[in-house]
Amino acid sequence: MRSTIFWGALWLATGCSGGGDDPKKPNDSGTSAASSAPTTAASAAPGALVDDTPDGLAADEARRLKVFETRPAVRLPPEVPRRWHDLVRDMGARVVAVDHAVRSGEPKALRRIQLELRLFGHDATIDQKAGEALATLGLQAADAPLPEGEQVTAGQRWSVDLGRFKAPDGRAREHRLTLTWGEQTPTPEEMRPCKRPQPVDVPTGTPDWLARATLNQSTRRRVVARAADAPEGLQISLLMLYQNGYAHDGHVDTLTKAAAAAGLTEKSGEGSRQSFSAGNRRLAFAPDNSELSLGCNLAGPVLRLTYTETRAPAP
Repeated sequence: MRSTIFWGALWLATGCSGGGDDPKKPNDSGTSAASSAPTTAASAAPGALVDDTPDGLAADEARRLKVFETRPAVRLPPEVPRRWHDLVRDMGARVVAVDHAVRSGEPKALRRIQLELRLFGHDATIDQKAGEALATLGLQAADAPLPEGEQVTAGQRWSVDLGRFKAPDGRAREHRLTLTWGEQTPTPEEMRPCKRPQPVDVPTGTPDWLARATLNQSTRRRVVARAADAPEGLQISLLMLYQNGYAHDGHVDTLTKAAAAAGLTEKSGEGSRQSFSAGNRRLAFAPDNSELSLGCNLAGPVLRLTYTETRAPAP
């Protein structure tokens, strides 16, 4: 289905990973990636032996719990449906990354969400919480085994990935849970031209000047809005569909002036391919020729805008 192609292309184009720790960034348990393999006290932290007495194991577990509790996290944006907020609260999870996208569609806008969560506890407890999370989302029964790979059910595509940080056998440890979920609809039998597709709102975190500069008008529409948030920074992606080339060119001029007025004075590129930056902020835009699967045939040019705002590392 075209909707399937769209979501895969959007996620790849905007740099979202399907989950897992960056193998180039050791995690706080002293290993290079989350692992589900059994571990011993001696292997829990390469290069250092863990005191395997009861007091030593308890102290090691307390240290790992503190690492979990102080791990940088972000909040879910308010536009993410309430049940996802409830899920995070009920699991006692820390959100270390959230990626939320909405695109225009018929008869309604379609949504895609990816959460990367951290949890702490014994394996059996976390397995139970993961099952309950899928039940909260209405994806499967709470006691069903966690599925492998992408699942397709009732107009939804979803997947779950559970990884475990290393720790001595039988001890509570940190876990990484990645949930990915997206809506999809069949491609209409008769594709009409995209005259005025349903517009979408800007995500939370979009600066006011960019929201104003991309207001929906009769000759242009926001048809995709995506926000990827993590402790390192926020990235906003907007796809604009124009009625014709004249509207496109006029909006490029509007965006150029808006970026300058917002203080983004370091400029590169020209025409419809430009970038602007200042300090920790950057705006870039360029033509986009990907398949958007709006349920209609594109009748005009598309421009992708990407705004990035980095954050200083937590002390």
